[in-house]
Amino acid sequence: MSQLKIYRASAGSGKTYTLSGEFIKLLFKDPNNYKSILAVTFTNKATAEMKSRILENLYALANDPKPDYLDELIQIYKKPEGYIRKVAKTLLRNILNDFSRFTISTIDSFFQKVIRSFAYEANLPANFKVELDTDRILSQAVDELLRELELKGNEDLKEWLIKHTLLKIEEGRDWNISAEIKSLGREVFKEEFQSISQDVLLKLRDKKLLSSYYYTLKKITVDFEKEIQTLAEKGSVILKQYGISDDILHLKSRSPLKKLDKLTGVGKSADFHDIIKLEPLADNPEVCFNKKNSDSDNSIIADCFNGGLNDILLSLFNYFNEHKTNYYTAKSILSNLNALGIITDIAVKVNELARDENLFLLSDANRLLHQIIDENETPFIYEKTGTRFLHFMIDEFQDTSHMQWGNFRPLLQNSIGEGNTSLIVGDVKQSIYRWRS
Repeated sequence: MSQLKIYRASAGSGKTYTLSGEFIKLLFKDPNNYKSILAVTFTNKATAEMKSRILENLYALANDPKPDYLDELIQIYKKPEGYIRKVAKTLLRNILNDFSRFTISTIDSFFQKVIRSFAYEANLPANFKVELDTDRILSQAVDELLRELELKGNEDLKEWLIKHTLLKIEEGRDWNISAEIKSLGREVFKEEFQSISQDVLLKLRDKKLLSSYYYTLKKITVDFEKEIQTLAEKGSVILKQYGISDDILHLKSRSPLKKLDKLTGVGKSADFHDIIKLEPLADNPEVCFNKKNSDSDNSIIADCFNGGLNDILLSLFNYFNEHKTNYYTAKSILSNLNALGIITDIAVKVNELARDENLFLLSDANRLLHQIIDENETPFIYEKTGTRFLHFMIDEFQDTSHMQWGNFRPLLQNSIGEGNTSLIVGDVKQSIYRWRS
């Protein structure tokens, strides 16, 4: 019967005890199961602890008078104590004599093993070295990129870097281009960037295409701001035509109608969310009446609304609600577009350096494996390592990234589909590596 067990393990709840117990139960189900169980965690320390705990418990089951799991194993398999102890001794001997098949490893080590088996298909040199120091490669890539700016053919990148630097100066931020590029370059090693398809990356390297996109986005923002400004100016003009002073308005200088003056300064002090504060006034001039006003003053306010102000307010709300999503999306993209155009060039340079130095960046493991798995028979991909795993255990599951889980999920689905057992252990409150995607 297939099973996917999910164990939510808070600190101090006996997680290692449970993991070891599940592993040992599978071993007793079939003494050869040690070859077909894959257990992964995130640190070498946790890996060593799990291996040690399982071996210690098997030794205890074989020799100690009151070992852990003994009563549980007797109950599960309906076998006498002597049989359990005999099997434990056999299991311990088999594992120690075939220790390389006792597969408990870090998630990175396992993925590296899989990738090495696909070095040819992935166009990697057979003797590639795994590089952990991404900062060294990044610094070297940035230095070479800056040196190459004077070479013919790099005019587009040079212009893009100048635009980015000028933008930083306008924002009053540090314009040290080398430090800025290195900071941007760290995005290359993050999954959000690595998950971008190759087709999209090629387009992002096209600076002419990006420039065209920039002006399209800029037009969206400029047109929006201009229309809001035009409507706000019309509203301010109507207020002046009717002689609406602060004194006759409810809340006086704090009246929401005063937001119209601010909205005329689009791009400076304007806050478009002020439009929301104007919304309750539409079709409701009484909100602006001052209780201390004479009837004639309130009548002037009502006439102002009927004389065009109400229509202006309605136009503001309608235009804002209809176009705000495009506007704020365009603003958000514009604030990052220069950086994105630079990052793609850094990514290319990083890949060139890694290829020249015969390196494989550890940060690329998840992405490359994801590409290998895509549209392929997943169990075969992993079996190419020389081992066929039937049961899977993932420790510290809350720390797996989206791409890591995407690489593991087909394995678990296949395992469950074949009637085998898998275990996921984690606790969302302990997501200490969530910053790592």
